[in-house]
Amino acid sequence: MYNGPNRRKEQRLRCDWLVWFSEGYRKPLFHGRMHDLTSTAVAFNCRADKELPATDKAITIYFYIPALGMGDSLDSVCLTRIGKVYRKTDLDKKLCRMVIEFEKALPFKPYKLDAVNDRIIAEEIRESVEAAETVEVEEALEPALV
Repeated sequence: MYNGPNRRKEQRLRCDWLVWFSEGYRKPLFHGRMHDLTSTAVAFNCRADKELPATDKAITIYFYIPALGMGDSLDSVCLTRIGKVYRKTDLDKKLCRMVIEFEKALPFKPYKLDAVNDRIIAEEIRESVEAAETVEVEEALEPALV
C-alpha cells in the first residue's frame, strides 16, 4: 500500500450512492454504485458489460446527493453532469470500476457534505447548486430568445 504524500488537489467524499450514466439518448442506460466524489470527478463500480462506454468517450451521468440539514432526512439534490470516461478497470468478470471526469466542475466541494451537521453549510450547498442550474437553464434558453 502506498503511504507517500497525498498529491490530490481536493479531498474526496467517500460515499455509497447510486449513479446512472449513458452515452446518449438512444444508448443503453447503466447504473452503478458511487464510492468516491470530488467536484471534478466521480468513481463508481458497475456491472461489467461489453456495451459500457470506452475510455475517453463522452457520457452523461446522473446522481443524487443528500441535502443534509435541510429539513426531512430524505431530501436530496439531483445532479446531472457531462463528462468523459477517464479510466475503466475490470475488477473481475462481472464487476468494473469507472472514473468519470466532469466537463464542468460541481459548484461546491463534496467533501464538505461529511461535515454537514450545520444548517448554514447545507444552505450554501443547496444555493450554489440552484444558482448553477439557473445559469445552465438560462444559457440553454439563450439561443431560443434571440
